[in-house]
Amino acid sequence: MCSRTVIIGMDEPYVQGILQRAFGKYSPLIKVQAADDNANDLSDLLMHWREYETIDWTSVHRSSTIFSNAYCFRKGLIRKAQMAFNIKMYTAKHPTSILCTHVPETWIFELDDVEYLDEALMECFEVEQGMQANTG
Repeated sequence: MCSRTVIIGMDEPYVQGILQRAFGKYSPLIKVQAADDNANDLSDLLMHWREYETIDWTSVHRSSTIFSNAYCFRKGLIRKAQMAFNIKMYTAKHPTSILCTHVPETWIFELDDVEYLDEALMECFEVEQGMQANTG
């Protein structure tokens, strides 16, 4: 039976543990290797599951059998917020721009902790009103 290697390297120990246990269920078909382990022979590499910046993109692009997965939702949301902010500033100065009618309205608010989500939503009337319209 041929075993394939999955390299897992997440900054968050909680997520790292979940992924290692999930892939570990498929042993001996899949061998789980922590990203910080020194790997000499990666000819049996199946997947990189790491933070975006630490994936070995060279090996992924050179092979048609290596997969990759990047856990980058937080960074994507930050970029979306920056883009929404810049579009809002631009459309304020250019009210006839096509962006005014073709980019969905975005509300940006910061949370120090997930427990404060309800308070933040109450302060942003438009979000609360939109959520109520979508649920009922």
